Amino acid sequence: MSHLHQRKEKNCLNCGAQLVGHFCQDCGQENLEPKESFGHLLRHFLEDLTHFDGKLFATMRPLLFKPGFLTKEYVAGRRVAYLNPIRMYLFISAMFFLIMATFFLKGKHEDEKAKKTHKEVGVARKSFSNLANTLEAIDTAGGADTNQEYITLKNGDRIIADHNPKTIESYDSLQALMYDKDKHGMVQRFFTRKTIRTMQYDNEHPGETQHVIKEKFWHSFPYMLFFTLPLLALLLKLLYVRRKEFYYVSHIIFIIHFYCFIFLLLLVSFTISECGHWGNIIGNVLILGSLVYLHLGMRRFYGQGTGKTIIKFLLLLVFGLGSISILTLGLAINAFLNVGG
Repeated sequence: MSHLHQRKEKNCLNCGAQLVGHFCQDCGQENLEPKESFGHLLRHFLEDLTHFDGKLFATMRPLLFKPGFLTKEYVAGRRVAYLNPIRMYLFISAMFFLIMATFFLKGKHEDEKAKKTHKEVGVARKSFSNLANTLEAIDTAGGADTNQEYITLKNGDRIIADHNPKTIESYDSLQALMYDKDKHGMVQRFFTRKTIRTMQYDNEHPGETQHVIKEKFWHSFPYMLFFTLPLLALLLKLLYVRRKEFYYVSHIIFIIHFYCFIFLLLLVSFTISECGHWGNIIGNVLILGSLVYLHLGMRRFYGQGTGKTIIKFLLLLVFGLGSISILTLGLAINAFLNVGG
């Protein structure tokens, strides 16, 4: 209940309906005076904050230590005491990216002297770029090394060209001089240009490429997991097809809660792994612990015996992790190809 004064008028300011009590029976808005003081705004903020914190703490304990419990409560309709699964996923995934980005980028900022040196090297490289592009596109030297090949141009001349052009300009120049049948196709041209751009960035920004790739990968990681939600939920639907009490959305909620646990576990694992060799081992053991969590969650939520749960757990592991592995590989390739642009 709000601390604002109740309006004497009995019409809803939101939808215009005639009111019977303090709340509109059509849209649910409370019949309050629209004028608010700064004190009221501050009080609302503090109430919402403590309300969120209360739900957050009430949700974290079962999420971490009682696999499958939150999903069971949600499906049973007991939802008020806990965070909404979608909101929790968005909140935890956002915190996950912010913390991971902070860790990954901690070595990115160099001292001013190193930055100045890199800048001077970049200027020197740029000053020779035009000459390099010209010599690289058409090299009529006496022979080709292991990184070069003979290419026949449209005018019939044969030249020695580099297998790995250093710039997009030199690559495009060489492609323009070749017969259509010898040119790269659309897909090969796309990946070649992206790869050249990444290598250019690495040459111009020494030591930063790895950080950029990691940042792009982890930034997209929550979205990739969210994309797999319907896929894994469908797989669970097929595994429990005879359990009519579980709807498709029930399986989605189960996967969302599992993903939220994964985010938190990755943060803990990553932090521990920074503590040296043994920390790295413990971090990896924690990641493997997520499999135990998933199995226990399936047992609690779906309520089947150990044997059936293990079989379905293994099937989910094979097909689910297989699809996630393929998407993760694609995510890593995409991060590499999009460095510098």
